[in-house]
Amino acid sequence: MSNDIENTRELKKSFGNTPLSKIYWRDYLEAKNYGSDINSMCEECIQSQIAKYGKRQIECKGLASADMLVDEKLKHLFSDEDMDTAEQLANPYAWANRNIHKKKFTERWYQEMFTRCTSKRLTLRCGRRAGKSYAMALKMLHRAMMTECKILVVTPYEVQAEELMNLILEFVWALNPDYGDYDSIIEKFIKSPTYFMKFKNHSRIRAFTTGASGAGSVRGQAADIIVLDEVDYMSEADFNSILAILADNPNVELWVASTPNGKSQLYRLEELEDYRSFHFPSFVLPHYNDKLDREFKGQFTDIGYVQEVMAEFGEGESSVFQDYFIDKNTTKGLDRKDVIMNRDRYIVVLGGDWNDDKNGTRLLAIAFDKETKQFIIADRRRVSKEGWTQVAAVQEIIEFNRKYNFDYVYLDEGYGVSNIQFIKQYAIDKRGVLPVGHPDLKLSEIVGINFSSKVEVIPVEGGEPIKKDMKTYLVENAVRLLERDVLKFDMEYDRELLAQMNAYVILRKTPTGKPVYGCDDTKTGDHDLDAYMVGLLGWSMENSTFLNHAVTDTLVKLVSREEMRESELVNESIGPGLFATAMNRKSPTRLFNSKINRYNRATFDKNNTQGLLGITRDTNVLAHTRNNKNRRSEF
Repeated sequence: MSNDIENTRELKKSFGNTPLSKIYWRDYLEAKNYGSDINSMCEECIQSQIAKYGKRQIECKGLASADMLVDEKLKHLFSDEDMDTAEQLANPYAWANRNIHKKKFTERWYQEMFTRCTSKRLTLRCGRRAGKSYAMALKMLHRAMMTECKILVVTPYEVQAEELMNLILEFVWALNPDYGDYDSIIEKFIKSPTYFMKFKNHSRIRAFTTGASGAGSVRGQAADIIVLDEVDYMSEADFNSILAILADNPNVELWVASTPNGKSQLYRLEELEDYRSFHFPSFVLPHYNDKLDREFKGQFTDIGYVQEVMAEFGEGESSVFQDYFIDKNTTKGLDRKDVIMNRDRYIVVLGGDWNDDKNGTRLLAIAFDKETKQFIIADRRRVSKEGWTQVAAVQEIIEFNRKYNFDYVYLDEGYGVSNIQFIKQYAIDKRGVLPVGHPDLKLSEIVGINFSSKVEVIPVEGGEPIKKDMKTYLVENAVRLLERDVLKFDMEYDRELLAQMNAYVILRKTPTGKPVYGCDDTKTGDHDLDAYMVGLLGWSMENSTFLNHAVTDTLVKLVSREEMRESELVNESIGPGLFATAMNRKSPTRLFNSKINRYNRATFDKNNTQGLLGITRDTNVLAHTRNNKNRRSEF
């Protein structure tokens, strides 16, 4: 039972159906009207159930306290010390407050609400950094120490299971020595083949991951309490397999937590009348402020902000591009001819998606107006001649470039790896033959993008580079530009592209959490959209400073295939010549002879130059890669 879902619907209406991500966080908190009084929590919950269902539906014992153990009529028989002991036995927060070091235990009203709720069916929906895992671990440890029980933890990935078990251990290590220590509390702890913790009172906590093999290993496990963390990142089949345990023993408690990922498992549970649901966005953090909010909005797309920070389910289950922003930025009759007539006013990028002759190679000329700071599609080409697609596409790119003299050319490698190299060699061979400044010569600088590669994102405020999957970053970049209202579309000329954007969804997520994108309508396809996103990536890599990005990933490096094959522990520092800024390019002939085909990026050995932050960088990337190959991460 979730009044939070209904509350959100009413909240959106009160703000005139303004997108959630556009509501000021303080106004959102005020509208949600969170009550931080723990003593009124149960009364409010009961009133809500009666108002919605006409009776109480949630099975619970009330607020966890000594009242659960000591009858009111008998309290006079117990000393204050006895009552304090009873309070600690029943109340996880009271126990933690008395016995865990203050450096480890910090009281927060919303975590206390969850840990002291005694409903047998619990859901916890939290925003980033709100302490979801912290509250879950504390509740598990307290139950394991105060009763003899079997707790079964299931997470989609090992990192979540590891985090929960480590938090439990950290609480144990932070206990007051007079209360006990690790050796007096924990009898056994192992990490392989699965995480397993046995307490001296015979309680047990065992953690499984669904992973690539699914939840098959969980079937048949005995449990008094099942804890599911990040349930929205489990497959529906895994989720149903785990819930089958409840059918064998209806007295099993179920605690479910997740950051929402569309209207998935958590949403369906919150809709059930016998579940007590808690929803806390990151805004409830005591230190949350405007600066942190700007940081989060810079890190995430609008949908990402809604789900990861606001912990709302979002408008669509898996849509990538929100209808609100597409409609807002679609108009009729954009002036595309002006791109040719006033060429100096525009930065024009060619984005391409290589395909077989069935789907055809798609080419889009994307023009960025330096005055209005907006993008339009100036022109497009589709090459689909049976048996000659690749050859025809190469010729079309050469002719297309002569018309627009593209500032940058970014192409999906796909079917076109050899063709990209052919075009580069063609341009190189024309040096000294064609006059300086001829459009054909610039084709030596084509950039090939491998969707299976990695990209390194360098936080502007400093810190270690973050590796992201190229396809994920490619999509996020396009979504971010759309949500900043800088992508403009002609409802007639761009009709096919708009249809592909509307149909573009996250089809599924891999066991490692990587999204798999595609169109939910196979007839619509996504080839024009791929070409569009590749072109936008090229613009962002080269000229992101035009929009004064308030995001952390302004500086970007494309990772070489050689680096991708190395261990993820190798901490290669950023390749200086690969930053997202316009730079002097090296001699094409020397570039080609440097075996450029080993890399995704077409330009690396550039002269020393000033980066976006005004820092001079050594640009010999090949030497840099060799010299740092044995450099290991501090982790």
